Amino acid sequence: MARVDTRLRAWGWLTRRMVPIATMKEDCYAALTRTADNAADHSGLPPALIQVAEHDPLRDDGVRYAAALRAAGVPVRFTEYVGMPHGFVNFPGLSRAAHQAMAEICAEQAAAFELPGENAA
Repeated sequence: MARVDTRLRAWGWLTRRMVPIATMKEDCYAALTRTADNAADHSGLPPALIQVAEHDPLRDDGVRYAAALRAAGVPVRFTEYVGMPHGFVNFPGLSRAAHQAMAEICAEQAAAFELPGENAA
């Protein structure tokens, strides 16, 4: 039980520093999403991979965010997983799309961290 209490205290410490006090009464993730979606300027942000599930209540937020990034000149790779619900990536045993989404994430991360000339023949 002490281990769980320590983790909860650590989470509280972290969220108090990351999320403004005014938003603590709201869901932290929703508040962060609204902040990113409504930022005044998206220019200069790094390339983004945005994955959405067709039957996700947050799908439209992802579509809008991708559009805002593109409008600011940010390179965006956008993928919509047809027929998938929210959280499908967490269930690779139930959906082949979860494996595809994770492979896409890994490929984008590998490309982002590749050093210039690393793959030169």
